[in-house]
Amino acid sequence: MKRVALALSLVLVGCSQDPGAIQAVIQIDPQLPASCIALDVVSNDGTVLHSRLIARRADRNELRIAIFRGDLPQELQLRARALWGANCQDEKALSFNGRSRSYEARFDPEQIHTIPIELLRPSLSEDADQDGFISDQSGGPDCDDDRTPRNPSAQEVCDGSEDLNCNGNRGCDDATCSPTACAWMPTSLAFTSPPRQARAGQCSGPFVVQRNDSKNDPAAPQLATPVALENTLPAGTTLHADSDCTRPLSSPSIAPGSSTLSFYVRGTRPGAGELTATSSGFQPATLGHTLIPGLVSKLVFTSPPRTPKAGECAPITVERRDEFDNPTSGTVQALTLTPVPSAQAALYQDASCATPLTSPTFSAQDSALTFYFRATRADSFEVSASALEVTGDKQKQTVKPGEPKKLVLGPTTGQTLLAGECSSSVTVGIRDEFDNVTSIPGGTTLTLNAQPAEGFGFYTDTQCAGATTSTLNLPDGVTDTGFRFKGRTGGTVEITVSASASTLAQAKQSETVVPAVRRGECLLKNGDTSVDCALPIPLRNRDQAFLIFQASTSNNTPGSAFVRCALPDNNKITCDRDSNQGNAFIQWQVVELLRGLRVQHRLVTCTGLTTSVNITTVQPEKTFVLFSVAQAGTTVDSNDVVMAQLANNTRVDITNQGGCAPTRYALQVVELDGLSVTRGVTASMNANKSSVDVSGLATADSNHSVLLSSLNTLVANTEICNRMVRGEIVNDTQLRFSRSAGNTSCDLGNAISSIVWERITFPSHVLVQTSTLTANGGSNNATATLPTVVDPTRTLLLSSSQGFSGQGGGESGHRGDDIIGVATGRLRFTPDGRLEILRDNSSDAAKWTSYAVQLEP
Repeated sequence: MKRVALALSLVLVGCSQDPGAIQAVIQIDPQLPASCIALDVVSNDGTVLHSRLIARRADRNELRIAIFRGDLPQELQLRARALWGANCQDEKALSFNGRSRSYEARFDPEQIHTIPIELLRPSLSEDADQDGFISDQSGGPDCDDDRTPRNPSAQEVCDGSEDLNCNGNRGCDDATCSPTACAWMPTSLAFTSPPRQARAGQCSGPFVVQRNDSKNDPAAPQLATPVALENTLPAGTTLHADSDCTRPLSSPSIAPGSSTLSFYVRGTRPGAGELTATSSGFQPATLGHTLIPGLVSKLVFTSPPRTPKAGECAPITVERRDEFDNPTSGTVQALTLTPVPSAQAALYQDASCATPLTSPTFSAQDSALTFYFRATRADSFEVSASALEVTGDKQKQTVKPGEPKKLVLGPTTGQTLLAGECSSSVTVGIRDEFDNVTSIPGGTTLTLNAQPAEGFGFYTDTQCAGATTSTLNLPDGVTDTGFRFKGRTGGTVEITVSASASTLAQAKQSETVVPAVRRGECLLKNGDTSVDCALPIPLRNRDQAFLIFQASTSNNTPGSAFVRCALPDNNKITCDRDSNQGNAFIQWQVVELLRGLRVQHRLVTCTGLTTSVNITTVQPEKTFVLFSVAQAGTTVDSNDVVMAQLANNTRVDITNQGGCAPTRYALQVVELDGLSVTRGVTASMNANKSSVDVSGLATADSNHSVLLSSLNTLVANTEICNRMVRGEIVNDTQLRFSRSAGNTSCDLGNAISSIVWERITFPSHVLVQTSTLTANGGSNNATATLPTVVDPTRTLLLSSSQGFSGQGGGESGHRGDDIIGVATGRLRFTPDGRLEILRDNSSDAAKWTSYAVQLEP
């Protein structure tokens, strides 16, 4: 190292044989703050060769420094620096506060060169506030170059509010402050309030943050301490400046002169966490805080809406909550849980839905209550939860059908149909065990059965006109299908629908087919002149029905023996007579057809020898006449024996040969599509004649024809054998009428004046079976076996002669008295299916031509 000799002197002292010297004269600006001056010897390449620190006395603004060459280069540069600090022996403890420019200097032998160096105040660019100190941003000691009062030479304030002298110390930490007058500076933050617990929504506090000094004593310097407050409490927790938690806490700070900061906390979600207070340069503070749920405010269903199957037990959970939807506990008064509609739905307390939920109650520790819902109807149900002073809740439960269990028929009650009538649609549905509509995966085949099956069929078309079927297909996902039916045999039919290859319970239903021919018995008792015979099944339409009856008596007076019957309405048959002696046994049949039949009913009083009855226009070729008579009298003579004939298409004439007795008629004009009716009046059956033939008629199929007849007579004696006539169809073109039943002793001296007849031919599909029934004297009945078994519910029984108490007249050889009951009988079927006629007087033999007409409705 080169040796350098620097000396400080006010004047140049002595001389030397050294090769020259330099005297640096440093002129210091009196306004320049500098406690030390540094003189730097710098080589021409900028290297600092040596520096000398010299303390500056307060009254000296000039320094003289001698520099001997020693090892220094001959040419060099000099510059001065202003330094600020208390110890001029340690440059590291000093702050730079300006420098001079560099001055060139030269050593010449035996010469002393004086180099004046000017050290000025910092410029405005270095010292913005012109307090004489360079900004710390420019490397100087001024910690606040924007404020003149704050600089390294300023007098420190001991309340700790500021560091005016820029030494980094405040209050009692600054050596320039008196221990009795200074304020200790805070070093840490601490919570002085205890940990708290608050309900959701409650404003909790105050929470107090205190600044402490290094001895953990409260510190209250005259400066603010910004505090950052954070928390780990649940989201939504907020800090507030007021005890109502209405003003948010913004820019929290401990105020000058205070050691504490107070704030308040409000949260809406329960949970535990910490409050943390931090500030730069301070030890942070933490405090535990807990938020608990609020008081019960509402009831809320927490389980999702259920979609159970019918009969399934489904859990539902309802929860107590505060106003912020936090689960909570607490008293709930008068808790009510209700399914609406309540029909077919109920709540239970167990998972098997065995015990009804009668008094729902929350447990003390649980916020939620689980109960169970069960409904048997597939529908939407609203389950509601309510209690006093809290808000209730509602939830929809959608119940689906259960597993398919059975088949059902709809409508649920059977139908009552006329024979041959096509039913309305019968729906076959798949149901679960609770009768909810459902379907069967994969579809199924349904089998249709009927018992009895005779005359009964199932159809898929709306008119029952197609082929019958015994099966139906129910495709996958389809809940029902339908069919129709019709029957021709009257009675109750049980239909059964079953599913093949399935466990579905079959469905059954009873259907009623009203017989095309309804029949029954009725008694007009001794002492009565009239009786109503109720129809077990009312008529659908009286205008499409007609009455056939036979009344039998054992009386010999017209007033009691002649019985008139009619259909006055849809519900009954009314029969009457003029007198009330003896019993009149009545066998009735009512024919009602769905289509093609038109009937006009008239109750007429006799007006003379001929009583004309106007009728609605008919087609004579399709029309026949039925009638019966009730009349007074003691002898069956000319005014009692009556005949009726279709005079033209708008009139029926009822005639007798003796006038009115008085006499009452019941008339039915029957028009039936498909009939072919021929009619006529015979010539007189002359005296002593037992029969008369009608020949040369237009051909009509006798195997499908029946004959009806009535007559007039002038006979007035007591023998009845000469006034009761039986007709029969001999062949396709010939008829025969006969009397006396072969009794040659019958008095035939009087003629039958005329016989009105109608030959009624039915279509070929109608089965007509003719029987001649003969009852011997002493026998009250006669039977015949029909060649072809018939269906009684659609088979009409009648005899060829009417006028004597209905359509049950025949011929007899009885001479003893004019008892018409000897040859008027009641036609019926025996239990074994034979045709039988019953009479009430067996005094002599009798003979009837009877017909069994099986209709095809």
